[in-house]
Amino acid sequence: MIKNCIAIHDLCCYAKSSLTVVIPTLESLGVEVLPLPTALLSSQSDGFSSPYMKNLTEELDRVLDVWENENIKCDSIYSGFLASYDQVRIVKRVIKSQEKQNPLIVIDPVLGDNLHPYSSIDDKLIESMKSLISYADVICPNATEAALLLGEEPKKIYNEREVESFLNRLVTMGPKKVVITSLLTKDSNTVTTVSINNGVIHYHHNQRIENSYPGTGDLFASVLTGLLLKDYNFERACDICSTLCSKALVNTHEAGYKRRHGISVASIISYLDTFN
Repeated sequence: MIKNCIAIHDLCCYAKSSLTVVIPTLESLGVEVLPLPTALLSSQSDGFSSPYMKNLTEELDRVLDVWENENIKCDSIYSGFLASYDQVRIVKRVIKSQEKQNPLIVIDPVLGDNLHPYSSIDDKLIESMKSLISYADVICPNATEAALLLGEEPKKIYNEREVESFLNRLVTMGPKKVVITSLLTKDSNTVTTVSINNGVIHYHHNQRIENSYPGTGDLFASVLTGLLLKDYNFERACDICSTLCSKALVNTHEAGYKRRHGISVASIISYLDTFN
């Protein structure tokens, strides 16, 4: 039986991020995607001067009315970008409606990057996100998002003591497992992914790649969700995600894509297929 995933993310009509990353990634891993678009965007926001965005909260409630009436079931729930703090209620509604299924719940607390919140993120959404992550089996913030969730000022470089404090404090907020991505340490040539599971902390180091592309975090969380649905060990899954994201960054750059194009999932489809 093919497993499925309710994916609660925005939909960009141009450029690769959110659902245009989530859907091909999970489907390549053999997971059927049930998309719940939180917003419709003309493009992803990074690199575009004034993208159009339509908040779809009202439409989401109507979709969920039908799904609940039809008794739609899922194996996993994966939430990403939320267009407003009110959409935290939507995600909680989805979780509540599926609780008898005991789905895997992965929450990517999309709040910011590069030391700053995204332009659409306000204090209400950050506070609401703190309550949402308590429902998660897994959360996967980047370093900036981890700091925002903990009420800390994001910074560029973290030492091991600070990283491990972040992990332990995030676990006390409710999620069972935490992985923090895009961490920079004193070694400027290395980017680190670090996770915690049952009190055990696991590090994965990759060579730092100067070129960055929107949607890389969506790729990481999508691969992680797919691998966990296939019963991969959590630490092993995090290692695979880190390696594949690095490969995708290199391949996207070598293909000549501009940064605002976003990460190229197509460039690693052949690798994803090996896990199917």
